[in-house]
Amino acid sequence: MTGFFERLISLMDFDKAAVAMIDDEQKDAVKALFNRLADLYIDMLQRYKKAYDPVIFCLHDDWGSQRSPFFSLSTVMEMIVPALSRVVRAAQDAGMFFDMHSCGKNELLVPAYIEAGADLWSGQSMNDKAMLYEKYGDKIILGLDPDVVFTSGLSDEEAIASAKRFVKKYGPTMYMKPFTCTAMGATSAFLDTLYEESRKLFS
Repeated sequence: MTGFFERLISLMDFDKAAVAMIDDEQKDAVKALFNRLADLYIDMLQRYKKAYDPVIFCLHDDWGSQRSPFFSLSTVMEMIVPALSRVVRAAQDAGMFFDMHSCGKNELLVPAYIEAGADLWSGQSMNDKAMLYEKYGDKIILGLDPDVVFTSGLSDEEAIASAKRFVKKYGPTMYMKPFTCTAMGATSAFLDTLYEESRKLFS
């Protein structure tokens, strides 16, 4: 569902929403809105749980562009994390895994996802996933990228080799630092090999 900053954008448009996040005269009103949204989201997720019994609850709130975050870490910690953490706790208390969907080059904001208690952040490929995994992989589950881009010109052999490299690189640490593989557009050759190679680690 649409998260806090995205909902603010829908009410004010992007430029005014961005200013409201740092304008001392508007901060209290923004925080009040975010707290009310948290109440709404908690009510909704509890209804989802009762009606459908989902395993994962995903909240969408994009915090960055292709080049950088929309705001500083301190701004997110002050303005969004208190309300977001309430929703995270409610989802987890209801027995759901919390997936934070947040597009953009947001590697500087990962501490905010962690502080809020999110279980997973996949992130887009423009983020330095290897660095993030090394630094934060024991605190949050990260979506890691393979070393190929899945285009029509990628052969099955290249896809298979990439899957094997992925498992070899990250597999040995998966018990201490669990992760997901964010392979957008992955072929069956890649996915089948990824499954087979990762299962070998449990044998």
